Amino acid sequence: MLRSFTYAALSLLPFSAMAESKVERPVHETLLSDGDFEIRRYAAMIAAEVSVPASTAPDAARSGFRPLAGYIFGNNERRRKIDMTAPVTVAPASDRIAMTAPVTATSGANGWKVRFIMPAEWRMDTLPRPKDESVELVEIPEQLMATYRYVGRRDADAFDAASTRLSAWIEAQGYEATGPVSWAGYNGPATPQHRRVYEAMVPVRPPQATDRT
Repeated sequence: MLRSFTYAALSLLPFSAMAESKVERPVHETLLSDGDFEIRRYAAMIAAEVSVPASTAPDAARSGFRPLAGYIFGNNERRRKIDMTAPVTVAPASDRIAMTAPVTATSGANGWKVRFIMPAEWRMDTLPRPKDESVELVEIPEQLMATYRYVGRRDADAFDAASTRLSAWIEAQGYEATGPVSWAGYNGPATPQHRRVYEAMVPVRPPQATDRT
């Protein structure tokens, strides 16, 4: 399983505690639930994306957040505000993005991809075009994701432990990872750190699709 560390930076988002409960999350079907582990099928979605050349994951998350937040808060051709969704993701620029529904960050030689998922009501032909040339709108196809949910810490040790647990669980279930681990955060700054929810996420193939030859 390809592993990479990420930094969940959704805590930078301007959510109030009350607003968090109303934030849209990506449409998905849970195929398997095992405590804090799940296999989910995510519907196709659209994301606003920036590429960030940063030396550390926290720097990537902070740098990527600004232009993306600017886009949804009106820095677009129609000055249209777009609702925030959760989570937000960051993954290696050199690899396929693992999950883009939830901010995550992974270190890579070529930097990071930081994404905000667009609300389901929008389509590529209805979304306003970004004024900032660093922001791109990308279509993300339907994908199968394995996830591991945990609460509290967001440091590298916590991410490493979550990645290890998710890798072991995927193997035990007979699934195979098809991309790097990405990370997602679901809470704003109003939520105390010890109550903030994070997920490690990775795209997978189901057992029947795994080549065992």
